[in-house]
Formats: sequence, structure tokens, C-alpha cells
Amino acid sequence: MKKLNIGRIPTVLIMLGIFVSIGAVTYGITTNRFSAERASASVITSFISTNTFAVLAGTGITNTGSTVINGDIGSFATPSIGGFPPGILGPGSTNHGGDGVTQQAKIDLQAAYNYAAAQASTSDLTGQDLGGMNLLPGVYHFSSAAQLTGPLTLTGSGVYIFQIGTTLTTASASSVILAAGAESCNVFWQVGSSATLGTASTFEGTIMADQSITLTTSATLDGRALAQNGAVTLDSNTITIPSCGGLPPPTPTTATFKIIKTVVNTNGGTKTVSDFPLFIGASPMVSGVATTTLAAGSYTATETNTAGYTASAWGGDCNADGTITLAGGADKTCTITNTEVTPVSTRGVSGQFAAPTASSATTSTTSSATDTTVTTVSTTTTQTSASEVAIPVRTVTTPALPNSGYGPRK
Repeated sequence: MKKLNIGRIPTVLIMLGIFVSIGAVTYGITTNRFSAERASASVITSFISTNTFAVLAGTGITNTGSTVINGDIGSFATPSIGGFPPGILGPGSTNHGGDGVTQQAKIDLQAAYNYAAAQASTSDLTGQDLGGMNLLPGVYHFSSAAQLTGPLTLTGSGVYIFQIGTTLTTASASSVILAAGAESCNVFWQVGSSATLGTASTFEGTIMADQSITLTTSATLDGRALAQNGAVTLDSNTITIPSCGGLPPPTPTTATFKIIKTVVNTNGGTKTVSDFPLFIGASPMVSGVATTTLAAGSYTATETNTAGYTASAWGGDCNADGTITLAGGADKTCTITNTEVTPVSTRGVSGQFAAPTASSATTSTTSSATDTTVTTVSTTTTQTSASEVAIPVRTVTTPALPNSGYGPRK
């Protein structure tokens, strides 16, 4: 934050929620950023930061139709707000009514209005229609009313301040076009009385009117409608608080990551996920618990297996071998399953018949009730399943062959 030189700037520098401290007085309702630069020999420009109000009024807000407001709304000293629904507030937007947040915002609005009005003009456009003009950053002055018919183009990065002595009126289907780096968050309309946007107008910037603001049917505003003492009237409009591309959020440098472990006990085992240590790189992990401090980069998820269990391939966002690349801001989850190995009997696999064996003697070996019993009689193989259901043994006796005529007779 650049410090203000009070000797050179006697006016309180505050633009809609920017904290600017003069002595013990601090304006602003949220933590904000402020930067100043000299736009010409007589103008100090200011960047607005993230004030949350899209519509602010003094004597109430009235809506008709399917208006959508992406930003907060409030009115004070008359906290009357009607027409919501059918109007709706976008995600994260709040109807503050006439609460303390609204009241502080009204104080900030008055300071911003006064600051804009006090800037030295770089061009006097009194009596001229803004339609068809192509303007560079600067301070444009109208000693009375201002009119926009058709398109107005604002070209170039910087701050635009329009000082309008009385009313601001736009014709139907008129528009403000931003070009070559111009941004709606740096466009301010200081209106001495009231502002009216015509049907289907497309408008850019923050309107700060001493009295009322009216958006007629289907007019859209990428900016704010802030009426200090009067009402704001809406009719099937879309209003979105602006954001400067020049002030992007910081690029994330860390990622969120977690491992989800599943253990399957199939033969009376009692192992749990805590019996299988997990790691991402060299860092230990707890199943189901995310870490949010991993630096962006490439990693390998691993585990320490336990005897008697087999591990599946890695799944989820990991490759089968557990490798994964994490980008800044990513939120990834990898999975792995460990399954208990079913014991295999030396006399056969549980649930199946044992391999046939042959013997000239009769033997019988029985292990526990869950193992396989194999009984062998003479040259005939007898098998039972692991469930100990015996299969009848059939003995085949081969009759002796008659004398073939060869060799001595008995």
C-alpha cells in the first residue's frame, strides 16, 4: 500500500471500500488494496478494490422482473428493499438491508463521491453527446447533464472519472465499450443528481449518484449502482460488481491431497487401515485425512503392506504405480485396497477338490475342520471338499484274464 503525501493531496482519497487513514479516521468495510499514480499534472488516480456492494441506496431499492444481482445490496437511512423475488441475488451475495455494514458503506460512498468531484478536469465535454466518442483515461467534466446515445469507447489502461453536474441519461441500446486494457473497475460516474440507463443499455463502471438511479428494462451494468440519498429502481436487469484483471488472485503454489485406504478381511483377519502405513513421497499420510501444504510437483504414493494381505493397484487420481503430478491449487485423491489372502491347504484349495493321488496303501490325514481331508484306498482316489462332505468311494476290481495259451498252465 502506497502512503499518501498529505501535503500534496489534501483531499481524503477513498474509493468505495479502500482503506485510507487520515489521522485516526479509517474508511472501509473490508481489507482492501490501494495504489495511486499520476495520470496527468493535476490528477491522482486511484484503483478501487473489492467493495462488495453492487446496489446501495438511501431511500430504498425496488425491483420488477427477473433481475440478477451479483453483489451485495443495502439501503440506509430507509431500509426498504422489495422485489426479491422475483429478483435474485447471485452466489455469495447478501441483502444487508439497513445494517451496520450498509451504514459504513454509505459513509465510504460519500467520501468517494467527494473525491471524484474534486479532481481537476482534463477535458470539458459539456453539451456533447458521449455516443461515438473514443476516450483515453482521464477526468471528463460536464457542467450540467450528460447524454449517451450509441456506443462510447474507453481505450487504454487507467482510471476514467466522469464528473456530471446534473443528470446522466443513456438512450435505449446504448453501450460503453472497453478496449485496450480499460476495465470497468476503473470507471467512475459522479452524477450530481440522478442517473437513468435506457432499455437494453450495456453500461460499464461505478455510478455514484447524489440522488436516484434507475435501470430500465433489460439494462445491464458491469459495475455498481450507488445512490447516496435517493432510491434505486430496477427492472429485469443484470448487475455484476467488477473485478480488475490487473489485480488477479495469487497463483496457488500448494495442492490438496489425500489417500483413501480400504482393508478387506475375508478369513477372520482383524487388520485396519492403521496397520498399513501410507506415504506421499517421504511424508506420512493418514487415510482419509487431506494435506493442504504439498508443494506443486510430481510425487509417488506408497504404502507398507502387511503379511497375509495383497494390495491392489493404485486408483483414483493416481496412476497404477502410485505416481501423480500435483498442480498448484489442485485437489486430488488416490485410493488403494488391501485384501486378506485366503489360506491354501496343502491338500487342496478350500472349496475345491484336492488333486487326485494314488497309493497301494490306505492312509487318512485330517487337519482342522476347515481344511481338506483326503482318503486313498488301493489304487482308487477318494476326495472330499473343504466342507467335509464325503463323496462315496467306488472300488473297481479288474477280473483276471483267461489263459492265453502261452506259457505253462497252472
